[in-house]
Amino acid sequence: MVADGREYELDEREKNLTAREKQLAEELDAVYTALSEKPDPNQRVNFGYSSANFIYASRNDIAEKESEVKDMYQTQKDLNQLYETEVSNHQDLRWLHTALSEELEEAEKTISHLEASIATLRDDLNRARGKYQNELETLSSASETHLAAVKNDMAKVIANMAMAIGSAKYSDGKYQISHLSEPEGRFIDAISNYAEDWLDEFGCHELSEKVRTEVSVSQGIQDHVKVLEPKVPKISRGLSR
Repeated sequence: MVADGREYELDEREKNLTAREKQLAEELDAVYTALSEKPDPNQRVNFGYSSANFIYASRNDIAEKESEVKDMYQTQKDLNQLYETEVSNHQDLRWLHTALSEELEEAEKTISHLEASIATLRDDLNRARGKYQNELETLSSASETHLAAVKNDMAKVIANMAMAIGSAKYSDGKYQISHLSEPEGRFIDAISNYAEDWLDEFGCHELSEKVRTEVSVSQGIQDHVKVLEPKVPKISRGLSR
């Protein structure tokens, strides 16, 4: 992390300052030792300058060293303050990291719960879809069967009616109508042709061929004819007074 890198950098700078302080302290001790010792007159020529110049130079050196020590002390103080600030920031970052980690963990739990709920709903939907699909297929099959039966019954009704009407022109039986005019004959043939076309449209080709080649009156039509016939009154055999 960035904070760990800054801590390492501050530690290294503090070590360097400590080593430099130790070096300056040793140099100051050497200067103070030199000042406390009595100079040897025989060695003045070897020093290349007088004792007064030596003392003046030493004091200047001491002042410079003291100034450098003060600067380093201030620098160390600033570094300590910076270190404390960095440590505080690092603690804040750790707290923020912990808080974000907890929020992330809660979010992951929520996501897992939602995913499980979605999976359950998807399973329920698939089961419902399968159930209704089966019911729909059953109803569709039943409807198709019913429609096929209705279409077949209607085709038979059309064929019976067409053949019964054809009997009026082409039958020799009691339902024949004699002396039809040409328009009346064409009208009967048109009805038969119309029935044949619709029977072919329904796919009932056998019934269409039967209408084309046969004439007959079904039992159902005959029953309705009987219903319309006039009733013969019954003669009472009782004696009248």
